[in-house]
Amino acid sequence: MDLHPVFRPSVPTDGQSILAIMDACVEWMNTRTGGGQWGPQLFSAAPGGGAGWTQSGGGDVVHEGTGQRFVLEVDDWEEANDIDMKEGRQRRVGGWVGLSTKHPRYVPKHPTSHIYISTLAIHPAVHHRGLGAVFISSIKALAHQRDGAQLLRLDCWGGNTAGGEEGKTLIEAWERLGFVRKQEVGPDGEARGEKGEEKPWVQVMELWL
Repeated sequence: MDLHPVFRPSVPTDGQSILAIMDACVEWMNTRTGGGQWGPQLFSAAPGGGAGWTQSGGGDVVHEGTGQRFVLEVDDWEEANDIDMKEGRQRRVGGWVGLSTKHPRYVPKHPTSHIYISTLAIHPAVHHRGLGAVFISSIKALAHQRDGAQLLRLDCWGGNTAGGEEGKTLIEAWERLGFVRKQEVGPDGEARGEKGEEKPWVQVMELWL
């Protein structure tokens, strides 16, 4: 079933939907990566009930105040397949992305003008529906139209052991969208360490436009 995704800037009323997506993604990743990307705790269970994620600049969406949220609005996937389309389907947020012109402190600088994907999350209920590709094509178009960026960059959790396989699921998901692996760094920007060393690290990835 086509979800008819529409990429648009986020509005304040999207906040609760974004928080629900983050919680659903944490639950999904806990069963596949041990919670490494964002940890095992639901965002709604954090102090303040995840209030930061319901605000337009909350959570880790932006770096140094330069970021902006966008969402993919889709048909409600929980509705019955035989609903009368003439009456119209309900719409809901199926995923969201935080984009920035700044990179996190632990990621090496890059001389080329680029957009940094600080967060991208898609509700697990609509995984494998092509929404990741829709996000990337929409971000590319945005970069060409507004920012003149030549590169997309991001980082994802690589694992808790240098050379380990814990982060393989996330890294390969980005590779399927066209990103390539670049630097492997620790939380303070240092090299990830010798193979087998217990030290969290992240994989920096890039996609030229």
